[in-house]
Amino acid sequence: MNILIISAQPPSPYSGGEIRLLNLVKNLSRKHQFTVIAPIRKGQPVQWDVLRQYCKFVPVWLSESIPPRSRLYYRINGWRQTLFDSKPRLVNEFSSPLIKESLSEELANNSFDLIQIQELLMVQYLPVKFNGHTVLDVENLWTRLLLRDEIAKQLIDGKSKTRITHVLHNRIDHKKIARYEKRALKKFDACLAISIQEEQIIRKTAPKVKTAIIPNGVDCQIFSPQPAPENTYPSLLFTGTMDWGPNADGAVYFAKTIFPRILLKKPQAIFQIVGRKPNSEVLALANLSRISVTGFVEDVRPYMTECSIFVVPLRAGSGTRLKILEAMAMGKAIVTTSIGCEGLLVENRKHLIIADTPQNFADAVLEILDRPELARKLGENGRQLVETQYDWRLISKRLEYLYQHLATNGSKKQFYSEEPS
Repeated sequence: MNILIISAQPPSPYSGGEIRLLNLVKNLSRKHQFTVIAPIRKGQPVQWDVLRQYCKFVPVWLSESIPPRSRLYYRINGWRQTLFDSKPRLVNEFSSPLIKESLSEELANNSFDLIQIQELLMVQYLPVKFNGHTVLDVENLWTRLLLRDEIAKQLIDGKSKTRITHVLHNRIDHKKIARYEKRALKKFDACLAISIQEEQIIRKTAPKVKTAIIPNGVDCQIFSPQPAPENTYPSLLFTGTMDWGPNADGAVYFAKTIFPRILLKKPQAIFQIVGRKPNSEVLALANLSRISVTGFVEDVRPYMTECSIFVVPLRAGSGTRLKILEAMAMGKAIVTTSIGCEGLLVENRKHLIIADTPQNFADAVLEILDRPELARKLGENGRQLVETQYDWRLISKRLEYLYQHLATNGSKKQFYSEEPS
């Protein structure tokens, strides 16, 4: 099949949805031709040589130069969008005439069998008239994600630090997003969910939609257990894109609320925050004792190899965490919140330890540090799980089955969530 993908980010090995898209295209490129349209901003890392191997990549260069405006201008414009624009603000942020122009050019010069949209926010680019099949990869359910993000912001010290105007903006926008999601889901022949839980939400939101579970995964050949150095100090690691709200909140939450409790018992412990685009709050954490913030790194594996425990202190977000799958593939002991491992087929204290309060999280970290045999067992079980359930080669077969089903049966029959036997 000749497949056109419209994505909010280019395929890359650096972050969440970018990793997902790269691995799905990589593993299916032997059977299908892919064209990927995605915006790129100045300074954004792109592995051009890698992309050329698996797809035709159509970059849309976006300028980040914004004319200087007063604070009053942004407040008035923000309220104008909230009150008088039917589209959610998040959707407007991803709107670009340059993307529309590139899309029109590709559709005019090529014949595609299928269009796949990555992310609900990009549904605005789905052509009104298209004779082929359409698939939506629902990487994040935004109504769910934004509600959790808002709750997380109000959990600091048990107090709400959110202005009433911000609350009003969000409540109005959340209603817009809910309406937008419901309409968007109904436009496609099939919707991809990354977990059973999210598939259930999609079906509840749009009961007639066809669904298939295509979970996040990991390349078990690239991420594999490596001999760890003999550290003289316990090393804790958290990775992710650090301007993404849930990740930034998790880093601050762990550094200020959980890590001090660990230092009381393990004063030599260090906490490393690794990931691109750290916001100002995350950068400020580097001023605290025993904490480092690296910013962008080309390869997270050396940091994972060196760490004693991989931590996932998320209080917000949706979907499933590629970071956990990568850590399990490398045989690392993991402590996470329930939200951090949501949607994954994990068992508490078999594959990782789940802890949802600051003290329980700190206690779990300390227990693993004091029990090397527990760390080893968690790592072994986690590695076995990703090898049998979450390797990208296995997951890609599920998507291939869906493509075959579309090509043979169109959208007349229900898709299967299970992997074909």
